[in-house]
Order: sequence, then structure tokens, then C-alpha cells
Amino acid sequence: MKEIDKRAEIYLTDEEIDAMYDMELTGENEIVRDIFLLGYMFTYGTKEWNH
Repeated sequence: MKEIDKRAEIYLTDEEIDAMYDMELTGENEIVRDIFLLGYMFTYGTKEWNH
């Protein structure tokens, strides 16, 4: 399998995102999850988080 094909297969399903949202977390874990989900919703890549 070509490297470009592998990249196309890496994603989270809606069910996985919903499961992350529904997780009962506290403290720093909750904050990290929320920031991740905001980035996901606004389709930020990792490069954007560094600015």
C-alpha cells in the first residue's frame, strides 16, 4: 500500500467522536479532550495548534 493511501485511511468515525465527547473526565484530561474536540470540529491540523 502506498504511503498516500495510508494517510487517507486515518480518521475517526462519528461514533468515536461521540464516545470521546461522552467520556466522564475531570481536570486536565477533560480540558485536553475538549481542546481536541474543538480542533476536530474546526478541522485544525497540528501545525495550527503551534501558533
